[in-house]
Amino acid sequence: MWSTIIPELMTSTVWVLTFLCIRAGTEPGYFQGYAVMSINTAGLKQYKPSPLYDVYNIYMSTVCAGDYVNASLNSPLTNFTCTAPSSYSKFNLRNKSIPNPPLNEPSNFPVVIQDKFLDYNLRLHVAWIFYVLSIVWTGLAVLFGITALFKGAIGAFMILFTFPASFCLFISSVIVSVVQQDGVGFINDAANGEISASSTGGLLALTWSAFALSLVSNPVWLASAASRSTE
Repeated sequence: MWSTIIPELMTSTVWVLTFLCIRAGTEPGYFQGYAVMSINTAGLKQYKPSPLYDVYNIYMSTVCAGDYVNASLNSPLTNFTCTAPSSYSKFNLRNKSIPNPPLNEPSNFPVVIQDKFLDYNLRLHVAWIFYVLSIVWTGLAVLFGITALFKGAIGAFMILFTFPASFCLFISSVIVSVVQQDGVGFINDAANGEISASSTGGLLALTWSAFALSLVSNPVWLASAASRSTE
C-alpha cells in the first residue's frame, strides 16, 4: 500500500498544477505573475491620449488589464480588471467583456499586432483544450489510484490514464512556449518601442513541471504495481 502512495501523490500534484495553468488570472491578482505574456501600451500615451489600459496580461482563460498609479512605470497597477473566464483568452482591445467603456473606443494600437493575435488566440484555445483533457485523464488516474491503494495490481493499468495526460500536457506546454516566445519577439520588433511585451516565465515553469512530474509518474506507477504483486 505504501508504495502506491508516492505515485498517487505525484498524480494528484500534476492535477493541481495543470488546474492552476488554466485558472491563473481568472480573478484580479490571482496568480498574476503566471500570464502567457504581458503587453505594455503605456508608450502610446506619450504623444496623445489613448483609451487603452497601460498593461494587458494574457492568461490561458482570461485577459486582465490595469493602469499604472500616477502613470509611473515603476508604480503598482490600479483599476485592474479581468474578462470572464472562457475556453480561451481572446485578446481584443474592443472586447466588450472587459467592463470598461473606453476599451470599446477606437485606439492607435497597431493593427498588425491585433491581427497577429487572431492566430495566437486560436493556438491558446487548442492548448486550453489539451489542458482540460489532461485534467480529465489525471483526475481519472487519481480516482483509480485510490482503488490501487487497496488492490495494488490495478497500478499496472494506471498508465492508461497517466500516459494520455502526459501527452496532452506536452502538447499544451509546447504551444504555450511557442506562443510566448513568438509573441514577445513579434511585438517588441513590430511596435517601434511604443508597445513592449514581456513574460515572467511563471506559466512555463508551471506547465513544464506538471508535464515532467506526469511523465515520471508513469514508470513509478509500474514499479509500484510490480512491488505490490510480490506482497
